[in-house]
Parts: sequence; structure tokens; C-alpha cells
Amino acid sequence: MNVDVYDIPVSQGGKLRVIGEVLHGDFPGGESGNALTVKYDQAGFVLPGVTNSVWLQGSTGYASLETGFGALENPSGTNSVRLLDSLNWQLGRFGGQALAEYERGQDEHDGGGTTGTSLGGRLSYAVAHNIKLLSECGWTTLRVNGGPLQQLDKYTAAIAFSTGPDLLTRPELRFYVTHVAWNQAALDAQGATWGSWSAGRHSTNMLGVQVESWW
Repeated sequence: MNVDVYDIPVSQGGKLRVIGEVLHGDFPGGESGNALTVKYDQAGFVLPGVTNSVWLQGSTGYASLETGFGALENPSGTNSVRLLDSLNWQLGRFGGQALAEYERGQDEHDGGGTTGTSLGGRLSYAVAHNIKLLSECGWTTLRVNGGPLQQLDKYTAAIAFSTGPDLLTRPELRFYVTHVAWNQAALDAQGATWGSWSAGRHSTNMLGVQVESWW
């Protein structure tokens, strides 16, 4: 069962959204899962055109923090919590997003856990009505069961062609270059998933073309 209550007025320009989920079923790990998300959006944060959004999320069992099914083998006593803060703005030709995230997961009966953090942002500047310069960077860490700290960094620069000058105007065609770097702990933990190309490497560069559209 899912419940979603949104656009609850809290303050001038501020709205609250609450999403709840209760799951029950016979799966390999357990028989239940629950999730709750509370999100607060504040428009006109500091300046007109700036919105600040804060999420507090929690889940148990095989429910995910995204308010859906997670790993079905998770015991009912598994729990996770996540806190996020996001800024979004469009000030004339200049647009951007910034995000900070902390996440903690705990296995049943304190059998182990994970701690993760993410910090990142995107900037756009419209050099013309249909042409934007974009940049993006992000830093992610993960520690599993008290093990070594895994780190992953990403940097992207792009030129975009879209139907308007704002950061979130879509559809959009992007030509980008990306540099990704990681430490040895991340390679040891994730290398088998990434594939043989990553063996012995701690960074890679990518060039690409991307089309994005919403409907």
C-alpha cells in the first residue's frame, strides 16, 4: 500500500510532501517492508528563482528508500536512513543544481552496515537562446562493514543545444567529455562489476553524445 500526500502548505512558498509505503509478502529475506519519505520544498530561498528541497527518508525490510521494492533478500530487521539537501536555481542565463546526501544502512541485529555520502552540482550558462555551456562534478564515498573508504569522483563539461536557455529546458542534445577517477578500495570492491577494462586502472575518460527529453 502506498500513500502520497503532496502540496501541503507550510509557509510562504513552502510545501510539504509525505510518501508512505507498507509492504507484506513471503520473500527469501523476510515478510515485511516499510518506507517513509518527508520532503520540504521552499521556493524563493534567499533569492527569487532559487528553490531549496530537503528530504528525510527511512526504510525497513525489503522496502527501498525510493519507496518501492528493494532487495527481496533483506530481512525485515534491516533498516536504512537518508538525508538530502538540494538547491535548484535559474537566474537569467545562469542555472544550476547542488546536492548533498548522507545515507546509512544497518543490517538486522547489527550484523553490519554501510555509510555513504555524495556531494555534487551542475551549472549551466546560456550563451544564446538555444545553446548552453554545462559543467558537472560529483564526489561519492562508501564504507561497507567498517572496511576501507571507497571514493569515486566525476567531472563533466558539455555544450548543449535545446529549445530554450534554462538548465532544465528539454528536449536537449549534449556533446560531452567526462573524467572519472576512483581509489584502490573502490576498484577492489567494484572492479568485478565494472568489467575487465577497469583492471589496474584508477581513472577513465569518456566522450559522448546524449539526447534527453521528458514527457
